[in-house]
Amino acid sequence: MTNETNPPNNNDFLGGQNDPNIPEQIKQILAIVSKVISQGNDVSIDNNSVIEIAKSVVQNASSQVSPLIETDKTNYLNYFQASSLWIDSITDITPKTKLEMNIYSRIQFINLITPTITKLIYPVADKFSNELTRITQEKYGEGEIPDFGIMSGGFSSVISGNNADPAKIVRSIGMVAFTMQIGQVVGNLALSANTSTDLGICLLPDNQLGLLPNNIKTYARSISIPEKDVEQFFVLKENARVRLFNSSKWLKTYLQSIIENYARSITINTDLLEEQMSKMQMEGQFINPNSIHSVFDLTKSAKQTEELQKIELVLSLIESWVNTVCEQSGIAHIEHIMQVLEMSKREFSEGKTLQPLTSSIGIEVSPGIYNKAHKLISLILSQKGSLGRDAIWSHPDMLPTLDALNNPLDYIEGKLNTTKKQGSPDWDKEFSELLS
Repeated sequence: MTNETNPPNNNDFLGGQNDPNIPEQIKQILAIVSKVISQGNDVSIDNNSVIEIAKSVVQNASSQVSPLIETDKTNYLNYFQASSLWIDSITDITPKTKLEMNIYSRIQFINLITPTITKLIYPVADKFSNELTRITQEKYGEGEIPDFGIMSGGFSSVISGNNADPAKIVRSIGMVAFTMQIGQVVGNLALSANTSTDLGICLLPDNQLGLLPNNIKTYARSISIPEKDVEQFFVLKENARVRLFNSSKWLKTYLQSIIENYARSITINTDLLEEQMSKMQMEGQFINPNSIHSVFDLTKSAKQTEELQKIELVLSLIESWVNTVCEQSGIAHIEHIMQVLEMSKREFSEGKTLQPLTSSIGIEVSPGIYNKAHKLISLILSQKGSLGRDAIWSHPDMLPTLDALNNPLDYIEGKLNTTKKQGSPDWDKEFSELLS
C-alpha cells in the first residue's frame, strides 16, 4: 500500500514567504495572491495553485491505496470492450470519434480535470470578484483596500507598480478565494469520484473515458457488493455517458452555456457580503472559501431560478438516459447491477453526486425533477422503443421541458413524433453556428 501523493514543495507553494512571524495559512494565501496578481490586467484563477491545493487535500486525507498496475488496466480495457458491445445492442447512438479508456490515480485525475472545473466555475468567480470590487470601492473609496486578513505582514512584498492598483488587488483577492475553493472541490472530487463524468458532464475530452480504480474498490467495499460487478457497472456507465456526449456534440456546449447564463443571473447579497467584509476587517480574517456561496442571494431572481431549472433538467435527463441504458444493456451480464444502479440513483437524487457543484456554485437537482425525468425516459422507451428514447438528443429543441415532465404523453405524442433520425440534418453544426 502507498500514499498516491507527492507532497508539494512548501517553499514553492508559499512563494518564498519564510517570515516566521507570518501564520502558515496567510503565507499560502500570499503565495496565491502573488501568482494571481502577477497575471497582468487579466486577473483570473491560477490553475497551478488549484492543483497544489487539491493535491494537499488528497494528501491530508491519509488515504492509503494500492498502486495501479498493468493488470488493472487490462481488466478495465476488457470491461470497456465488453460494455461497448452491450450498449451497441440496445441503442443506435454511436460515437462520432473512437472512444478511449484509461485508468487514473487521484493525482493524475487532479491534473487532468482542473482546467475543466475551473472553466465551469469561473463565470461565478468572475461575478463574485467584480461585486467584491464594486462594494469595496463604494464602502472604502477607490484608493483604499480593506484588510481582508492579509494586508499586514508580507503583503507589500507581492504588490508593486501596476500590481498596487486597489481595484486589481481586490479582484485578485476574490479570485484567490475561488482558487482556494476550487482546489478543495477538485481534491474532494479526486477522493470520491469513480469516473470522470460523475458530475454529469465530461471533465475529460469527449472521447475519453476515465476510471479511478482505487475509489471504485473503496466504493465496492462500502456497499458490500462484489468488486468485479461494481467495476463493470462504472465502466458501463462511463461508456454510456461519454458515448452520449460524443454523439451529440452540442450537448457539452449547451450545458456550458446554460451554466454561464446561470452565473450571469446570480445576484449577490450585498448586505451579507458587507457584513462579512466588516468582520474580516475587525478580526483580520481572510474570506472563507468554503462559505463564498453563502453570499449568493438565496431569494433567487426569476431569471436565476429559470436558469437553475434548465441545468437541473438537463442533468436529470442525462442521468436518467444513462441509467436506463445501463439497466437495459447490463442486466444480462452484471449479476448485481440492480443493487449498484439503485444505489447510484439514490446518491444522485439525494444530491451526493453533485455536491461539488452545490457547494461551489449552488447547482443541485431535486429528487422530484430527477424522478419525473426518469419516469419520462422509461415511458418513452416503453412506448417508442430505443429510437424514441434516443431521439431526445437529436437537437436541443427536442429536449423535454419541465412541462414535458408534468405532461409526458403530450410530449411523446407531440414533439417527439416530429423528430427526424439523429444525424440528419447536422444538428451539431447548426447549433455551433447558432452560438457563434
